[in-house]
Amino acid sequence: LRQEVAALALKDMLKWLDRPDDQQMMNTNSPTATSAGITSGGSGSEPSSPRPAYHRSMSTTANSVQNSSIDRVAIFDATNSTVARRQWVLEECTSPIKRANKPTGVVFVESICDDQELLDENFRFKIQNSPDFQGMTEEEAIADLRKRVSKYEEQYETIEDDALSYIKIFNLSSKVMVNHIY
Repeated sequence: LRQEVAALALKDMLKWLDRPDDQQMMNTNSPTATSAGITSGGSGSEPSSPRPAYHRSMSTTANSVQNSSIDRVAIFDATNSTVARRQWVLEECTSPIKRANKPTGVVFVESICDDQELLDENFRFKIQNSPDFQGMTEEEAIADLRKRVSKYEEQYETIEDDALSYIKIFNLSSKVMVNHIY
């Protein structure tokens, strides 16, 4: 199910990237914006707006970049924790058959944390703010979260393919490694 949801989300994101510039949709004084149900404010954050919020905000950001050739920026936030999964994302985004005349760049971001103090702080924040841990003591919740992380770590494959574009962030930014970012 998780892979099906990710596939649908990626398909939706790529479809959005292929749309012609819709800056007029962001102009709330335009007839198009009014007929689409966008009300005053112009931020595109209204629930009645025809595009999902993450698309609207990224489109607004990309369109506001001065002197740039960027048309749109999209972030596909998913757990791409294996070589096979990253290869699937890469193929979906860059396939000349699926993406003919629609070049799409892909940059993977990997966050690596081995600082136990940072991990403990992050775990405490997670268990205090996630409904997954309601009704558990702090000790039970941390044990449950550590068990989940352990299962994730068993399957995780770090990015080692230097042909890919990637950014590795270590311990929340104490070290940053970039590869093919230009």
